[in-house]
Amino acid sequence: RVDGSVRAAADALAAAAAPWLGVQHPNLVELREVLCSDEMSPGQPRPFFAHELCGGACTVESAFFVSLQADAPTEAELWNIAVQLVALLFSVHSLGMATRALEPARLLLTGGQRVRLNGVGVPDFTRPDSRPVIEQQGEDLASLGKLLLNLGCRSPAAASDKAMARSLELFAGRFSPQLCDLVSALAAGSATLADACAHISTRLVDHTIAVQAHNDALREAVRAHAEHGRIARLLIKLGFVNERPEFLADPAWSETGDRYLLKLLRDALFHQVDADGAPVVNYAHVVSGLNKLDVGADEHMLLHGRDGASTLMVVSYRDMRALLESAFTSLVAAQHDASLQRAHSQLAGHLDDDDDDDDADAHLQGDAPPPPRGWL
Repeated sequence: RVDGSVRAAADALAAAAAPWLGVQHPNLVELREVLCSDEMSPGQPRPFFAHELCGGACTVESAFFVSLQADAPTEAELWNIAVQLVALLFSVHSLGMATRALEPARLLLTGGQRVRLNGVGVPDFTRPDSRPVIEQQGEDLASLGKLLLNLGCRSPAAASDKAMARSLELFAGRFSPQLCDLVSALAAGSATLADACAHISTRLVDHTIAVQAHNDALREAVRAHAEHGRIARLLIKLGFVNERPEFLADPAWSETGDRYLLKLLRDALFHQVDADGAPVVNYAHVVSGLNKLDVGADEHMLLHGRDGASTLMVVSYRDMRALLESAFTSLVAAQHDASLQRAHSQLAGHLDDDDDDDDADAHLQGDAPPPPRGWL
């Protein structure tokens, strides 16, 4: 919500937001919707900008200027910010627009060292600018240079007109000449977007490597969660079948036939003991067995009956998977049939009630058959 002296004007709000609606970029917080409403201020409509939610994000301002415990940004972090924001400006300027919002309070830091520009469209509404777009785009580049200078000196006033020269000297003493050349050219307003792209070109390789490493880490995390999901489904199916008290009026269903083999499978996975009879708690054994069961491996296992060594069975994981699916499918089918029967019973009850109501209506209207002789 935009507060202060700014009043909502539907036409101006729509004009400011229209260029940004639907614009997507990895370094941009997408503008989703704008509206005028007086629900929170009756009689005084206020403009609302709805942007994409970035959970857990913090602003560059709070990360580097407000927090006293945070370390000063390293050169690698400054290059990371510069590369991402130059890429953002390249895309936005290609659309014939300017961000007008490269400020520490509007830049969000999210996971994976991502930098995202927030609040797009708001400056176009609160501070309309009639200057040519090329001038506004030049200000974007100058704002980027001043942002990097402020971050490098860790002072929000380092890029002011009075402190600029001294800040550049301080910056040059801390960072490489390549970064200093980029920052000084941008802050002075003498660099074009093409110049900025040329300055960051040598750092794109490092940035690409970092992005790919982060993607690999995400893939590994997703793979691990997928593995957990497969194992969880198997355990749930086994839980539905093993030790089931009764099924289709058969109290011994889970203890006979194929279900007995599934019970022995559970014992083989979870109830192992050593030579002295002590329990064996081996996570790797359980996970390995469940993975083989999930894929239906051709490997065979030895199952011991609960009556001691007199009962031994050799079964493949493929066969055990088929037995588990068959037993689980039987349970699901029985549940489905029971649901259909209940639905049919309810429908029949409703139809009987409707027939009784029709007979009553017919009797009231005189259409009912005459009562039998002697009824009176």
